[in-house]
Amino acid sequence: MLVTDYALRHRTTVFVLIFLIFVVGMVSYLLLPREAAPDVKIPTIMVIVPYPGVSPEDIESLVTTPLEAELEDLRDLDESKSISSEGMALVYLTFLPDVDITEASQRVRDRVNRARTKIPSEIQEPVVQEISSSDWPVLMISISGDAGLVKLKRIGEDLKQEIEAIEGVLEVDVAGGLEREIRVELNPHLLNSYGLSLGQVTSALANENVNIPGGGLDVGTIKYTLRIPEEIEDPDKILDLVVETKFGYPVRIRDIGKVVDGYKERTTASRYRGREGVSLRVKKQSGANIINMVESIKSYVTDVSERFPPGTQIVYLNDYSKHIQDMVHELENNIVTALVLVMAVLFLFIGGRNAFFVALAVPFSMLVSFIILSAMGVTLNMVVLFSLILALGMLVDNAIVIVENIYRHTRTSDTLLQAALEGTQEVGWPVITSTMTTVSVFIPLLAWPGVMGEFMSYLPLTLIVTLSSSLFVALVINPVLASVFMKPEKASDVEKKENKFKESKFVGGYRKVLEFSLRFSWLIAPLMVAILVGSGALYFGSNPMVEFMPSSTPDKAAVTIRAPEGTRLEETDRMSTAVEEALESMPNVKHSVAELGVGGQGMSSSGEGSPYL
Repeated sequence: MLVTDYALRHRTTVFVLIFLIFVVGMVSYLLLPREAAPDVKIPTIMVIVPYPGVSPEDIESLVTTPLEAELEDLRDLDESKSISSEGMALVYLTFLPDVDITEASQRVRDRVNRARTKIPSEIQEPVVQEISSSDWPVLMISISGDAGLVKLKRIGEDLKQEIEAIEGVLEVDVAGGLEREIRVELNPHLLNSYGLSLGQVTSALANENVNIPGGGLDVGTIKYTLRIPEEIEDPDKILDLVVETKFGYPVRIRDIGKVVDGYKERTTASRYRGREGVSLRVKKQSGANIINMVESIKSYVTDVSERFPPGTQIVYLNDYSKHIQDMVHELENNIVTALVLVMAVLFLFIGGRNAFFVALAVPFSMLVSFIILSAMGVTLNMVVLFSLILALGMLVDNAIVIVENIYRHTRTSDTLLQAALEGTQEVGWPVITSTMTTVSVFIPLLAWPGVMGEFMSYLPLTLIVTLSSSLFVALVINPVLASVFMKPEKASDVEKKENKFKESKFVGGYRKVLEFSLRFSWLIAPLMVAILVGSGALYFGSNPMVEFMPSSTPDKAAVTIRAPEGTRLEETDRMSTAVEEALESMPNVKHSVAELGVGGQGMSSSGEGSPYL
């Protein structure tokens, strides 16, 4: 083997390589971003067109239909669906799996801009949004207490701004609470009597509520920047604003209406175990380390919570970082367990020192795999973790063959170096062939089409990288270590072990079964064919159930209440309260949060409520 020969002739270089693999591999493992699921680009784009105060029927005729007509002939478009609700039009565009979603998103934006000439100009700015697994909330923060909804809303908004500045956070959605609003309510009869329009009042308010730059002022060696603050801070001063001059007399706001210092109309609400509050949904950026991000968020919230009003309660829900931490710890425990079991099993058959050489294949193969996966930009998600755990049992196969054959050659070779070279050369190609046959099984899975194929492609990719790494360790690292540290046994001791092994009950029983099979091969061969055919017929005849993920006992649940379009928040609140009371009476319910007016992705949608457990 050329690679083994080169490694044995440059053993010092290989030992330096082993040190680098250990250091770089550990760093790569620690820096690999932790995610709940692979970041998969879903070929679906959502177009949202807000048009407040318009009925679903008018939304469909004025907005949805013209928009769909403009979007229906997009290139690579597979399917189009639309929802016309009160004050909002939504169009879901599903493209072919292999489409460049970034390019498709730009084409959708161009078409939406072109369609704006065909729909009312009063609409708010349309939103073109790609759907990605990174958009799913990875943490929910519930804030409740007796401080009042206005104060809790202000706390939630302040936390939103600060949390969004934390590394890895994409966006934070806030639901619930009350927000202060100053309303100018005009009397239409008085407006008509003065000959004024609503636009004139709006312009007057906008012109008076501004900050005006005043330029610069040079005084000696210092230059001052001037500004004229004219923002209205006292709502009562709005009453004195002059809208227009009629017949030589100023017409003020107090002459045509009134100012109400109140709150915005509630479109969302949040409760924790029946207590009113606010909730924050945190979304992460693509490729961000979810564990570090969530720890930073919790640390920050803990620090600032000391300034919150007494009695304020903070609860963390839907924390995906816990799931990832459990899987990472499981992987680490499995690696340690694999090392112990390999050492125990191999110690019984090939001795403690040889077992140590074989066991080293597990950590070094993993470290090489972490280096490669990190260089490829792969995150440590549940699919990759599952693949690494699955590959643990296959990592030592190559090392067992190589190390045992080198050990056998130590009895006949003059030096350990010669034994390592001859032992590896003798079984090198069979080991390579065995690994390639296993790897070739997973290569077709890389061509699995669609979103599911992209999601599951991390499994064959990880297995291919890990098995290839184990082959590299078996052909390069194991021979070098064996050529330096392996200790050959005396021929007499080896003969005693072999005779003792041959006389064992296990070997004796196996010999009898083998002799019987060879003597009656005319019976065994048809029997094996019958078992093969029968097992296949039994499998397909049993009509096996097929599912994406195995069923398991969940630790949380969500109850979604979807009321008819146009249902007021108060009515949805009544429905949700009934569900919450039923949940509170159930045993083993630790937490429950109710969000009203919030859809599954955190978008405002009237008539929806979701109590979370």
